[in-house]
Amino acid sequence: MFKPVHVKTLAAQEQRMLLTSRKLVQRKLIDIESDMRGTLRNFGLKVGVVSTIDYETRIRHLVEGFPRLAAIVEPLLTVRRVMRQQLATLHKMLLDTVRHDPVCKRLMTAPGVGPVVALTYRASIDQPQRFVHSRAVGAVRHCQIYGEGTFLSGSSSDLGSYKHALSSFKSSCVLALGTAFRALSGLN
Repeated sequence: MFKPVHVKTLAAQEQRMLLTSRKLVQRKLIDIESDMRGTLRNFGLKVGVVSTIDYETRIRHLVEGFPRLAAIVEPLLTVRRVMRQQLATLHKMLLDTVRHDPVCKRLMTAPGVGPVVALTYRASIDQPQRFVHSRAVGAVRHCQIYGEGTFLSGSSSDLGSYKHALSSFKSSCVLALGTAFRALSGLN
């Protein structure tokens, strides 16, 4: 027998693509920065604690006595700069999407729910009218309450990446459980 399945709307698919693309660029940006820190440490050059804005200046200052290292690091700094610009573009697109979506604006009135969590939840649920009871949303998002304060998270292979699953799980639980979940997960 066939079991009916829900197909995400085009808008929900676009929202998910925006979220995953933003997260991909963010992860790769962190990878580049971490790689530069690690490889420079091999030469005894420690970047230390530095702000995002001063990072490029600090790297250039460290390698100024090493012309070969400076030549190698320069393209990486250029890639990092471009990735930061593109991450800002994707983040602005996310904020614009959330700003014009009344459901996301309503979700953000809940404590601990920002634009990323709101859009993740919105894209995951997609069409709320397909749920007869609100308690069914938690089961679909793998967030269920058993007894008092006991949570169970099931499989989330349909969500793709672990980070997306975790974000969706947290947003579902924050909305469903409120203060108790935020206290247990360290979100407050």
